[in-house]
Amino acid sequence: MRKSLLLAATVALILCAYSCGNKVPADYVALPRGVDVQTYTYAVKGADTLRLDYYRDSEVEGNLPTLIYVHGGSWADGTRKDAKWIGRIAKHGMNAVSISYRLDRKGKEIPDSTHWAAEFDQAIRIGVEDLYDATSFLLDNKEKLGVDSSKVIISGGSAGATDCIMAEYWRCNADELALEHLPEGFRYAGVIPWAGGVWKIGMERPQWKEQPAPHMFCHGTKDWVVPFWDTTIPASNYGAYGPQTLREIFRENGWPYETLFVEEADHYISGGPSFMESTPNEKVDYTGQMLDFIDRMVLDGQRMQIDYTEKDLDGTRDLVKVMGKTLKLRATGKVNTGSLPQYSSGAEVTMETYEYAVKGTDTLRMDVYRDPSFTGKRPVLMYQFPGGWESGTRKDMGGKLFPLFQPFASLGYVVVSIDYRLGYLKARKDGRVEDISLTTVIEQGHLDDPAVTSATMEAIEMAVEDMYDATSFIVDHAKEWNIDPENIIAMGGSAGAGNVLTGEYWRANGEPLAKKHLPKGFAYSAVIPCAGAIWHKSDEPVVWKGTPAPLIFFHGNADAIIPFNETVCEKAGVTLSGPGSMLESLEQAGATFIMYEVEGGDHLQAAQPAGYLNSLLHGLVDRVATNGEKVQARFRERSLDLPHNAIWFMSHYLGMTPEYLQQVINNNENE
Repeated sequence: MRKSLLLAATVALILCAYSCGNKVPADYVALPRGVDVQTYTYAVKGADTLRLDYYRDSEVEGNLPTLIYVHGGSWADGTRKDAKWIGRIAKHGMNAVSISYRLDRKGKEIPDSTHWAAEFDQAIRIGVEDLYDATSFLLDNKEKLGVDSSKVIISGGSAGATDCIMAEYWRCNADELALEHLPEGFRYAGVIPWAGGVWKIGMERPQWKEQPAPHMFCHGTKDWVVPFWDTTIPASNYGAYGPQTLREIFRENGWPYETLFVEEADHYISGGPSFMESTPNEKVDYTGQMLDFIDRMVLDGQRMQIDYTEKDLDGTRDLVKVMGKTLKLRATGKVNTGSLPQYSSGAEVTMETYEYAVKGTDTLRMDVYRDPSFTGKRPVLMYQFPGGWESGTRKDMGGKLFPLFQPFASLGYVVVSIDYRLGYLKARKDGRVEDISLTTVIEQGHLDDPAVTSATMEAIEMAVEDMYDATSFIVDHAKEWNIDPENIIAMGGSAGAGNVLTGEYWRANGEPLAKKHLPKGFAYSAVIPCAGAIWHKSDEPVVWKGTPAPLIFFHGNADAIIPFNETVCEKAGVTLSGPGSMLESLEQAGATFIMYEVEGGDHLQAAQPAGYLNSLLHGLVDRVATNGEKVQARFRERSLDLPHNAIWFMSHYLGMTPEYLQQVINNNENE
């Protein structure tokens, strides 16, 4: 045990010294448009002058949430400039702060195991004291700096991650250090440790005397420096408790948390959310997931427990390999600032309408949203509205329900919202099915009616054909619209989700409809079904014959309209296959997918990702579509309060009553 710990610590120190050496430009931090940085001295302690770098968007006014970042380095090395991504956080309507702190272990040899407790506890306490003092400096100057004192979030990597966990642990336990260095009554709003743990004298399980701030635990499951589980050093009466144990404690106590656990990954994640930002071919950027955690659990106060696990299909993410490529590129000046949301320079998002097809009496159009200030080939997000193939429009209820189009256009996407033919509505008008909505048919338990399933599957085929034709139209206009025809993402909700999922299934399987209506060799860069399923004949189960595009599913596991798993319509010989039923086959096929499953969630997920999860959605799309990561990952969200159902969503996010929403739906159906 002792030898393995010494070896791990030695390797960590060597790697950190290497990563913080002269090969890395000391003053390089990515600064988006409009972000300014100021440096302040927050304390002088003996020979140490402690400074912090303060990043803020010059166009934003008022007191803002503030993220304080604490660098890693085994309490022996590193600088506040190590977080090369930190300046970009300011574009999310936040202050971003990176601090220096005293490195108590700098130049010291690794101690004998009998002295670990005293020496490492001292190093951590010194680092936490400085974090407390930096916090107090920001609070004392909150009016000048524009700091919202109720929304201060702390984050760090490796040693810095441990400092952040311990800072909140000692604050909750009224440790003398917290009482002396923090203002009375102050509480951190969130804690985001990247490869950190609870390091404490006394090997009993850690306990918080009061409920801690929401934590987002980010860790590799094979981390050899900071343990994923627990490590104890009996000779020193010292214990290190990793995020798996800490997550269990939070879960048992009903406290909000999120995990970001990467299977088979080592200590690479200690560099923060965008550790590989300067290796464009292998970049991993978790910033969108971190910002989503901040938006929902910290700023909005939602009480949730979210478990996220990720498997890298390209093999173990190895720190030595990552650091080698990162340092090589930085040394030659070839750096990539990453693609965290870079908002436009103030230009208005424009919308133009195009006619892309005429089919019988149906003239099909698309609305194209874009920000003309962006240059370079841009990705396309093509959206299909919900409505059971009988209602809804490309205007998505006048913009009341899906706040997606303009925000994503402001991030540099070309967003395209398309019409498609409403085949089930036509079947109702033709008298082939009863003249009531498909949703009502499902709720009344009449989905087994062969006429209903036949009309629905015909409607899906019509809609998928229209999706293919819209895609071809977009590809044909790639040069005119300045888009990347190899980065077209298809997204839809409910019926629209069924369209994009079925459309990709047929494309991957080489179905004639896809070959006829899509450009030769075309493939979507990602497909995002929000509460969608594949409707198919029961004797023809879903089998992916070709590798699908990366799939990002959003679904409630209690959806009574579109099943999370399967609904078999025996009389009709038709099956509805939801994402839960196909994950195993996707795993076996080596497909890239991300499943966001909401425990107890209803059909709300047809709308949820649009607006509600914009930061997360952008981050996931950027990773699997733009950067081509190959992963298999799952979110499992559980609400500690009310279920995230349609009533909650409408009242909390849309600013409309259920009665008003029903009125909007009725108006659209009457049209």
